[in-house]
Amino acid sequence: MRAVAEGLHGKATSVHTTFVHLSGSKRGRRETFSRALIPIGTALDCALRFSAVKDHGVSPHHAQIRFENCAFLLTDLGSAAGTFVNGVQVTEVILQNGDLIELGQDGPRLRFRVRPEELASCTPFRVILSDSQALARADAPGRLAGATKFVTYLALGVLREASWTVKGVGLALALFLVSFLVGVPVALYRGQRSTEHAVIELATRLQGELVLREDIERRVSGSRQLIEGSRGELADLVTTLRVERQRQAAQLEGIERKLRALEAAGGAGERIMRTYAGGVALLQGAAVFEDSAGRPLRYLATDEKGRPLRDPFGRAPVSVEGKGPVVKTVFIGTGFLVSREGAMLTSRHILEPWNGDEELAAILSLGVRPHVVQLRAFFPDLPDPVPVSVLKVSESADVTLLKGDVQGRPIPVLSLDGSGKEAVPGRPVLLIGYPGGVDLLLARVEPAVLRSLMGEDPVDVAAVLERLSREKLVRPYATWGHLADVRSHEIAYVAQTTLGGSGGPILSTSGRVIGVNYAFARGFRGASFGVPIRFGLALLPGPGRPDLRPARKEAEPASPQTFPGRQADY
Repeated sequence: MRAVAEGLHGKATSVHTTFVHLSGSKRGRRETFSRALIPIGTALDCALRFSAVKDHGVSPHHAQIRFENCAFLLTDLGSAAGTFVNGVQVTEVILQNGDLIELGQDGPRLRFRVRPEELASCTPFRVILSDSQALARADAPGRLAGATKFVTYLALGVLREASWTVKGVGLALALFLVSFLVGVPVALYRGQRSTEHAVIELATRLQGELVLREDIERRVSGSRQLIEGSRGELADLVTTLRVERQRQAAQLEGIERKLRALEAAGGAGERIMRTYAGGVALLQGAAVFEDSAGRPLRYLATDEKGRPLRDPFGRAPVSVEGKGPVVKTVFIGTGFLVSREGAMLTSRHILEPWNGDEELAAILSLGVRPHVVQLRAFFPDLPDPVPVSVLKVSESADVTLLKGDVQGRPIPVLSLDGSGKEAVPGRPVLLIGYPGGVDLLLARVEPAVLRSLMGEDPVDVAAVLERLSREKLVRPYATWGHLADVRSHEIAYVAQTTLGGSGGPILSTSGRVIGVNYAFARGFRGASFGVPIRFGLALLPGPGRPDLRPARKEAEPASPQTFPGRQADY
């Protein structure tokens, strides 16, 4: 008995483990540890670490050795090559002093060593438990006294001889037992006091709720009478609200449709210009004047620079007997392509610039007849102009059908509104053309290019346009507006334009041509007029398939049309 008691009064010491490397990258080395957990592998966090390059059979986390309950427990951590102890593959085993550990088949081998004298200082819990029972029986034969002695010897044995794990568990159990013995009575007392207070508070609240219930019942009875009286009024109000809701829903749907239409119109301009602007051409023509014998009208004389000589009033004398250059008038307008075969539409008055011009009227009074000697179309995407000829002139409207050689050229064809349903007053329209003619084109040219173009005197308009065309500087303008009035022979709209815009297409937001621009109102800025596209369609012999054979003879100049308060867009 005394030997056992003295064992309970001993002191536990730390246990050192030593590994002797018999093979592998650490062959001949010894490693000693004094820790409870020893990870084994090639990973950086392993205490017993091997080389991943040289020790191929070792996994990153191969195995581990844990010291608990005075024993060393070796556990394989799912290694690829397995763990062997004394030649036998194991997953978990208690190591003994001198065991041979092999990490993988033919992998590193190492000898496990532990000092027996250190291991002896750590007594297993089952031994401490058996010794405590023997000491208690020897000192106190009674049950109550024996139990007290047993608990005393067990606590001393665990404190002095058990491992740190057992000590921790014992301390936790002791704290739990003390907390239980002290906390349960306190909790029961506090629970009883809390229950008493809750019962008193509940009784008070029940008393108040009884009084409140009687008051609520009186109020509910009065409210029920009011509800019965107001039920008819509520039914009428619900009906009125339902009708108003339907009206507002219809109104909201209409607003949403208008918003969608406005959004579509907002992006229509960019889409139309991107798609069809290349099919809107600047028309440039030249006309001379001949007598009945075919002799052209000429200036009488010129100066050293070839310019016509003028009298003190600024007039240049002309005659078919003159020796100077031929009198030539240049006119500018707009036209647009309507078929792949080269059919184009424009205004009739563009090809008759002498109508309404006082200076040219004075020339016609000399007994000469105008004769168009040049007519060309400058498209934005073509470097060279396209020769154009007249196919047919409308006798009832200011519109003319032209023919241009555009075979094989990438020019977009504008779509015509054959239904006439897209020309509705109030709807937005887009006017494309060349208002301002050459002057507005030159306004967009860089100063250096402008100086080179305007270096000659007099300026050759045809040569200037050819230069601008080669530089890809012939680009149309687009003007937004809206339809003001639609009549059978004319459409009126508010959209800015000026001289040179005649013959340009008037497009709806869908991109279809609804008319041909031909005039604007003097004195009312923005008011413009166009010919409905049905007059242009009438010049085509078939839907989308015009007869493009040349005209048998040149069309006779039509009599000039006069529009009170209007100016043609030459």
